[in-house]
Amino acid sequence: DHMKMWFRNRMDWLDREIGYLTGNSDGDGQSPITHAVPGLIQAEDFSAMEGIQVENTGDAGGGSNVGYISAGDWLEYTIDVSSAGSYLFEYRVASSGGTNGFEVLVDGIQVDSQSISDTGGWQSWVIISAVLELSAGNQVLRLNAVDDSWNINWIDVTTQ
Repeated sequence: DHMKMWFRNRMDWLDREIGYLTGNSDGDGQSPITHAVPGLIQAEDFSAMEGIQVENTGDAGGGSNVGYISAGDWLEYTIDVSSAGSYLFEYRVASSGGTNGFEVLVDGIQVDSQSISDTGGWQSWVIISAVLELSAGNQVLRLNAVDDSWNINWIDVTTQ
């Protein structure tokens, strides 16, 4: 299932890039994507953002990650939660020096915050996690950067 989601996300990314290059996009190169939860969300597959950059990743599987994150930057994802309940959120992150990281909001309500220890470099990846309660249906997942010096590659959301 993770591979199916990864390939689907890659195809969505490719469609957006082709649209951007051919002028058939909504202006910021991003197309609205609704991510199924449970599922794997690639960090670069945001529906909206402020201040971040997408770069090539050195993580297993290749592709891209979100980096150059500063305090005040944010990422938003539209998610469709299959059923209400407890979900394990695994964040694939890297940090050079450690950071106070980010807050997680669902529909504008803070549900989590994560600090990130020094992982040994910008492309030295670890997984940090939290269990969150979600209601069923479409929602907006937002990561608010409260500090600098971290990268994120993906968020894997699984049923508890």
